[in-house]
Amino acid sequence: MKASDGRLVLHILSDSTGETASAAASAVLAQFDALEVRRRTHVFVRSPRDVDAALARLREEPGLAVYTLTDPALAERLREGLDALGLRGVPLLDPFFQAVVEETGAHRAPARPGRQHGTDGAYFE
Repeated sequence: MKASDGRLVLHILSDSTGETASAAASAVLAQFDALEVRRRTHVFVRSPRDVDAALARLREEPGLAVYTLTDPALAERLREGLDALGLRGVPLLDPFFQAVVEETGAHRAPARPGRQHGTDGAYFE
């Protein structure tokens, strides 16, 4: 579905719990009146197989994909898959990552999904 008809299928992909991507999506969507949104959430997307599973759902139910994947290889796999499907994807964190790098000269730490939420074993107990 295209947003031009007032409806949107929104696929939210995250390599952790999806909290960050869902919050960003809610903030953006709150700015639209009378928009019918069907959310499809894909959490703990941490392997090529997980990306492929999300792409399969996107193929079945096309829409806009927003994502917070910290692993560059997985993000690239998703981008390529979306391109092949003719779908749009929005990397929610990339502009912020880039701005921090440009402002500070710092380098990103190795990707560790869920880092800010502490989703280690204790999180699930």
